[in-house]
Amino acid sequence: MPTISVVIPTYNRAKYLVQAVESVLGQTFRDFELIVVDDGSTDDTAHVLAPYADRLSYVYQRNRREGAARNTGIRLARGDYVAFLDSDDLWLPGKLAQDLAAFQAAPDSGLVYSAAEFVADDGSVLRRRLPHPEGDVFARLALENFIPLSTATVRRACLREAGGFREDPDLSGTYDWELWVRLAARYRFAYGPRVATHIRAHAGNMLSDASHMERAMLRGVELVLANPTLGERVAGRQARIRASMYYHIGVNHYSNGHMARARHYFAKAARTWPQDALTPRLAIAWAKTLVGARGALALRRARRILDFGFWILD
Repeated sequence: MPTISVVIPTYNRAKYLVQAVESVLGQTFRDFELIVVDDGSTDDTAHVLAPYADRLSYVYQRNRREGAARNTGIRLARGDYVAFLDSDDLWLPGKLAQDLAAFQAAPDSGLVYSAAEFVADDGSVLRRRLPHPEGDVFARLALENFIPLSTATVRRACLREAGGFREDPDLSGTYDWELWVRLAARYRFAYGPRVATHIRAHAGNMLSDASHMERAMLRGVELVLANPTLGERVAGRQARIRASMYYHIGVNHYSNGHMARARHYFAKAARTWPQDALTPRLAIAWAKTLVGARGALALRRARRILDFGFWILD
């Protein structure tokens, strides 16, 4: 049996898929199996994977969105751990080795995630900072998703105990955060500090569809707050969790140029959790919607105001 099962769900990403597959096959740690779940692609996905037939398992299913595709991979997985990679992202060669070492150093952990860089199609690195807490991360994770899907490796037993990904189509784009929250309520998380994952930023990312992400993020927070198994963990935090989600929805609208919609959600965040109303983060976010992207760039150069953090934009 392999130690690690790698699951790549894909849908019409033939343009990027080969690079993702090659980044897995190029890992220094070799005891893994690779499962590619094609979620109903209509492009050249099957064709570009044909040369790799003897090095991966290819499964085709009708389109049921990424949560269902990942669950298909989990059901087929034979490894003690399941590592996830989106088909437009890349791993660096030591990714799996670092994850396994982190599990060995923290044997009570259910999930390990690695440091990541966000890269453009031309390979240039984009400036984005994500927090990286370890141990009991539930309270922090409930406020923001700092674990991109492609950085995560999870104990297979933990995935199955938690029930895997929800297959609610309205959750598409937030499947990972909702599962991470459920896992964080039960298990400790560990972190690999060496950059091992490249998250690709391109026009086809779900974050570029702000209306879609708005629906998904709202659905995600409702599921988390309504989950009876999380009751004790979210008790007293409901308003702050909801306000944080409003803030991040606003950030995504801003990043897509929807200034009025961004201000709407920043205002909702302030009303829902007034303690944040005058914080630098929210005040700067509001100001940036008023001056626009060019004005925000000028302010950044003049005062480095983004040191307060904009987790999606930066």
